[in-house]
Amino acid sequence: MLIHDFVVEADRTGPALAALWQLQHTAFTPEARSLDAGWLQARLAAAGFEGVEVRGMIPEMTMLAEARRP
Repeated sequence: MLIHDFVVEADRTGPALAALWQLQHTAFTPEARSLDAGWLQARLAAAGFEGVEVRGMIPEMTMLAEARRP
């Protein structure tokens, strides 16, 4: 599975472009939640995926999560 999205640090302090995107998204979609790499890794692992890796895609803005089903 590949997931490409805006991903912020766990403490929501950055990266600035991802945090700003999340802020404006929340303004229009109040139930939205910001993603952080640890949360994304944990959710994919809980869903049965292995080899979960989250790395930068667009610098300071988005990340790519990659995971495989056994």
